[in-house]
Amino acid sequence: MSTASCPDDTFGPWAGPQCRGGFDFTLLFEETILSILISSIFILLSPLRILALFAAPIRVKSSPLDLAKKTSSICFVALSAALVGLWVVNSTKSASSAITSTRATIASSVLNLILSLLYVLLSNLEHRSSFRPSFIISIYLALSILFDTARSRTLWMLPNAGSSSIPAVFTASLALRALMLLFESTEKRSILTDEYKNVSEEGASGPYNLGVFYWLSSLFFTGYKKILAHEDLYQLDDTLLSEPLAEKMSKAWEMVSDKSKPGALLGAWVKAFIGHLAIPIIPRLFRIGFTYAQPFLITAAINLAATPQTQQFNNNGYGLIGAYILVYAGIAVSITQYQWHNCRNATIMRGSLIPLIYEQTLHIDSASSSRSTPSGTLTLVTTDIETISGGVLLFHETWGNLLEIGIAIYLLERQLGAACVMSVGFAIVVMISSGFLAAPIGKHQAAWIAASQRRVTTTSKALGSMKWLKISGLTDVAFNGIKELRTQELAVSTKFRLFLGITLVLSICTPIFGPLLTFATAAGMASHGNGDLTIAKIFTSFSLILLLNTPLSLFIASLPVIAGSVTSFQRIQDYLNETQRKDTRISPPHGNADGQVAEMGSLKSDVIASIRGKFSWPEEATSAQSGDTVPKDRSGDENQENQAHHNKTPVIDISPRIDIRRQTLTLILGPVGCGKSTLLKALLGELSDFDGSIQTRFSGAVTFCDQTPWLPNEMVREIICGKSAQDINVIGEKEMGQDADWYRRIINACALERDIAMWPQGDQTTVGSKGISISGGQKQRLSIARAAFARSEVLVMDDCFSGLDANTEDTVFDNLLSKEGILRKANMTIVLASSDYRRVSYADQIIFLNEQGQLRYAGSVDNLKENPDFSWLLRDPAAAQASKRSREGGAKSARKLESSTNSATDAAATADLTGALQADAARQMGDSAVYKFYLESAGWPTLIAFVIAIIVFAFCDSFPSVWLKWWAESNEKDPNSNLGKWLGVYTVLSIGAFISCLVAAWELFIVVINRSGLYFHDLLVKTVARAPMSYHTATDNGITVNRFSQDLQLIDMELPASALSVIITLSFGVAQFVLVCASSKYMAVVIPFLVALLYAIQHFYLRTARQLRLLDIEFKAPLYSQLMETVSGLVTIRAFHWESRSAAKYMKILDNSQQPNYLLFCVQRWLVFVVNIMIMLLAVILIVLITTLREKIGPGFAGVALSNILAFGATMEATISSWVQFEICLGAVARIRSFSMHTKSEDDEAVDALASEGRNEQLTEPNLNALDSTFWPSKGRIEIEALCASYPSSGRVLNDITLSIQAGEKVGICGRTGSGKSSLFLSLLGLITQDSGKIIIDGVDLSALPRECLRTHIVAVPQEAYILEGTVRLNADPYRIQDGDVQSAAVNSERRDQEIIAALERVGLWKKIEARGGLSASIDEKFFSQGEAQLMILARAMLREGESRVLLLDEATSSLDEATSNTINGIVRTWFKDWTILAIAHKLDAILDYDKVAVLDDGKLMEFDAPQKLLSQQNSIFKDLYLLSTNQ
Repeated sequence: MSTASCPDDTFGPWAGPQCRGGFDFTLLFEETILSILISSIFILLSPLRILALFAAPIRVKSSPLDLAKKTSSICFVALSAALVGLWVVNSTKSASSAITSTRATIASSVLNLILSLLYVLLSNLEHRSSFRPSFIISIYLALSILFDTARSRTLWMLPNAGSSSIPAVFTASLALRALMLLFESTEKRSILTDEYKNVSEEGASGPYNLGVFYWLSSLFFTGYKKILAHEDLYQLDDTLLSEPLAEKMSKAWEMVSDKSKPGALLGAWVKAFIGHLAIPIIPRLFRIGFTYAQPFLITAAINLAATPQTQQFNNNGYGLIGAYILVYAGIAVSITQYQWHNCRNATIMRGSLIPLIYEQTLHIDSASSSRSTPSGTLTLVTTDIETISGGVLLFHETWGNLLEIGIAIYLLERQLGAACVMSVGFAIVVMISSGFLAAPIGKHQAAWIAASQRRVTTTSKALGSMKWLKISGLTDVAFNGIKELRTQELAVSTKFRLFLGITLVLSICTPIFGPLLTFATAAGMASHGNGDLTIAKIFTSFSLILLLNTPLSLFIASLPVIAGSVTSFQRIQDYLNETQRKDTRISPPHGNADGQVAEMGSLKSDVIASIRGKFSWPEEATSAQSGDTVPKDRSGDENQENQAHHNKTPVIDISPRIDIRRQTLTLILGPVGCGKSTLLKALLGELSDFDGSIQTRFSGAVTFCDQTPWLPNEMVREIICGKSAQDINVIGEKEMGQDADWYRRIINACALERDIAMWPQGDQTTVGSKGISISGGQKQRLSIARAAFARSEVLVMDDCFSGLDANTEDTVFDNLLSKEGILRKANMTIVLASSDYRRVSYADQIIFLNEQGQLRYAGSVDNLKENPDFSWLLRDPAAAQASKRSREGGAKSARKLESSTNSATDAAATADLTGALQADAARQMGDSAVYKFYLESAGWPTLIAFVIAIIVFAFCDSFPSVWLKWWAESNEKDPNSNLGKWLGVYTVLSIGAFISCLVAAWELFIVVINRSGLYFHDLLVKTVARAPMSYHTATDNGITVNRFSQDLQLIDMELPASALSVIITLSFGVAQFVLVCASSKYMAVVIPFLVALLYAIQHFYLRTARQLRLLDIEFKAPLYSQLMETVSGLVTIRAFHWESRSAAKYMKILDNSQQPNYLLFCVQRWLVFVVNIMIMLLAVILIVLITTLREKIGPGFAGVALSNILAFGATMEATISSWVQFEICLGAVARIRSFSMHTKSEDDEAVDALASEGRNEQLTEPNLNALDSTFWPSKGRIEIEALCASYPSSGRVLNDITLSIQAGEKVGICGRTGSGKSSLFLSLLGLITQDSGKIIIDGVDLSALPRECLRTHIVAVPQEAYILEGTVRLNADPYRIQDGDVQSAAVNSERRDQEIIAALERVGLWKKIEARGGLSASIDEKFFSQGEAQLMILARAMLREGESRVLLLDEATSSLDEATSNTINGIVRTWFKDWTILAIAHKLDAILDYDKVAVLDDGKLMEFDAPQKLLSQQNSIFKDLYLLSTNQ
């Protein structure tokens, strides 16, 4: 039924001007589209969801909410049934008494009844089995309430509505659904069962909570009130956890048939997560729809502004108000949902790709890969992953922007006809140009990443060896090399930045020249009679051009990012395709080795392993040493073997077969560089290219103790037990008791009880990066204890006793490996490589290799006695027994010497990351000084030029909208007149905008980055190089490396680009808002409220966002540290079979790092939503003003205001995106600033120490004129007076040491491990805090010298050698090469080269170096074996003649064989015969001819006299130590 004036039985949708006030839909349209359509969709989707929920477990407890939902849903069924009945009865009434209905009315009611029945079941199941409010129900209720509100209004306005119950029942149903929506939107976290209580905040939130980001509110309030810690952060949603993501990605990668195909990894990732990648498509389409509704709204509003102020047109205005609310609210929701889902995809990418990289790292072939350096792999999970993350965020911008461009072109053609060709053609030219630039941008970005990787690799190496760098006085030399790498990196990145700047300028060209070309063409066509340019047409077209420019600019900007992402995907793919380790060992029970086993022959039952064959390092492994690729990190063996592969001479050649018997001690002997460690690696299955056969008869892990101990940055107990604290907490009581007893026995056997008592937190002390917080001997004994604790069937030890003092070495060896040792009693098979021939008598089997790695002897000790060639290896058994008695006596003597007071470790324990977070207000409030800090780094002249360019650009780009208004108004009065004037000024403005943008981009991308990049890097270098050892001890290397990698990357590339975007978009925004206010003076009233609201929002937002930004950076450091630790300890991890454990630990660290990263993404989206809601309010206020005051505003100003509001929305969105990125980048600046300000240099600490003694002095270098010498120290007289020293976190390490050493004297320093030897050594070099007393050398008080100056004047040979990456000449003479006197160096170069050659010949290295290219040959730390590197460092010291007269030797021969040790001792006696020498010695027979010996214990000087005199004393501690050291 219908009335004549209202065509309700037609589709409409508009009911017409005469129907219901001219502002309503037809009834048929409402019932079909607003009712039947939505009901049908719900009815179709509900069964699928019901089936999915039927099998789900019950996850909630009973609650009043459940009862409320059931009651309301039953009432909903009753009302729906009542409406069906009422409509049926109504259809039987006469036309005069019945309410109007259509042919779809009853069908609509019946569908609604069916829907209500399904709703009851679905609501019950959703409540019972779902964590969060139902998406389907919530969306249905919201849409039905919105649509049925319009239907309810229509029903009440129908004829006979007052006499019918239908409108009332329908309205009651509408009100009930509003109540149901409230119930259904209520979160269920409080009523979840205990099993599901830990569901994430996001996982428990409903669609409306998620849609407006209300779920972040508690995080915002927490961050506003307090300093956020990790436990305050929301846990990750289950869909974002790394473990399932990694498993899914791993399966997808395994399914790829051709893994070498370009883009294979990218394709596999897209295929694996296509479902997640597709989700943003829906909000992106909604965003496009809402965005391109704006020009139609502008046209309607301009037309409205030209109408009189009457009720009929007022109704249109009210409709426009509703349309503006709907469109701008839709824009706010669709934009943020689109960006949020993209952020989720970026998080999914990190969670899926990083574990894949780590898994490959665990299995990579360390003998052939050139990428397995810690920092080389680190680059993949930092720079490359961040690059891919940017590409994922822009993934949908490609098709989305192209679709928007197409829509904009179509709509523009409708307005301007053929004139749009100019704008479109120009846009296409720009797009094609940008496309051509994408390839070189990707290429130059890859080159920049490679240069950055080289710098970070070198920096990481230096940071890992800071102790040895400082001891050697090479800190400045090493870091100057890093600064040079930084300069090269910036030079390499210049082309990338240049192309990036060109791309940016191209993207700016389109909005500048596009409107000019379009309107010029349109004006020319209009002047020839092809239409007029009206106000409505001009501003509608202008808005469309603005809309066209936005996707065009985004498309152009996204191309280089996506190209970079593809390149980074390929880099990761190349890494995943690196050769994996192939375990060539044969285990007969597992098959696989028929032919090889036959070739090996049958093994006796008591043989646990056998080996025969050859091995040479592959060419791939050494090509890295001379090329650009960073050399791989292959820990372990003497790397003389590394070089042999050039002529393919085998490193080891084992023939005939070696059989290792079960439950025996096999000792591998040979000179330095003979291949002992390589043989051990073969037994561990680490040599994939081993040419021969290795047969094993053991199961499970092989415990391994490396020559250089690998210690993760964990607590002592965790390291020994091989378990994390959590693992220790969850093991069973019985198992814990058994482990505790074994743990105590191992601690006792490895002589660690005393050390544990000395450490600040006992066995809960964290050892720091690479064990920096404990001494070398303690590190080695921890490594031995870990291997022993594991109780594996086979134990492989690589010369791991060499770093211990004689007493401790014998004690530990006897406790573990003697016939009565606990490991021998545990029936373990032990294979020990050693340079100590004293251990022959303990072994069951001896293997001896010659210098070429060939097998000279393999057999029992008894058979060795019969071989005259090896009789020198054997000692008198009676002497061995005497040695044992001496050890026992020495041990008792040592126990008598133990002090009841605890002394400190050699450094402070590493602080826990979370505890190290500074709870200062700057984390919440920020610091405006950071902006000034960054601006100063760029230079004020550059900044002034940049600001002027930006001001000119903002004016020239914004003023054309006003110029267009004047032109349009003039055109209406006098069509197509003065075109030269209008187009001429427009052209000048456009050219001005282009030139100013070009200048600004050049200043920022080229000048500013070069200056600030060097400034911040130099500041980091200076701070790190001058930081005291306490900083390096207490700070994980990953944190510092993070500053040199991620922080600098943000400052280099992202900060300038985001700063430029912020400034440009902000200037646009201000100009556009000024034009809006100028167009409608009433809008000016909003300004104070707008400013206050913006201030409140940023104040509330930044308190949390800043903290999340810092937490994001800080919690990525453990991720990077764990990766670097893993690469450096690969052999140990694989030997222990800890791959799964390491992967699980890394997964947890990754999830922890994902939390702040993802939440930062989310809070940034919250800000975008809030600002878009503000824009909606401005648009609504403006349309309200136009509706109510249109006669005063007029269509011209309405067009200016509305087009600028449209542009203002896009501008503010771009501003926010740029600003949040700018804030992140500023976090890097703030971190560097805070680091440089709060990290005291060691010189500052020295000045403070002087001030505490009442000495108001500054540190100065020695006055050579006053000393009457050309260098200092020139004599070498050392006076130590009542010296007391300590570490800040652990207490006193030296107590009242007084020594007087005459010039030219040679003094040996000895004592058990931890007695204070190294502390005294470090005190002489200014590396620990001097509490009281003095150290005076040649009349100069060391406390008043700059620390690095002190260390460059005293020559020290540390326990571990540091090889600089450069030429042999640089390594031999780094101090003189770096002095900068180029002319002098050129004059004296030949003479100096001869001196260097003479020193190298003296230490026996010149033949090898000459064969490899001489002094100009490029080398790195892998060029030499460990013993050869020690000789290189000695040669470096020999070349310091005429620069010093004090030589410090720190256990320089501890890990060397007897021949090499004798070489070094001979050089010390002859070359340095006139020097004062202090030598820490474990091999005490080497210091018997020294002038004096100082014996330390517990930081006290126990004895100080001539060694022969001390040996003659009955109760001499030195005598006991000597007898232990020499087995007498």
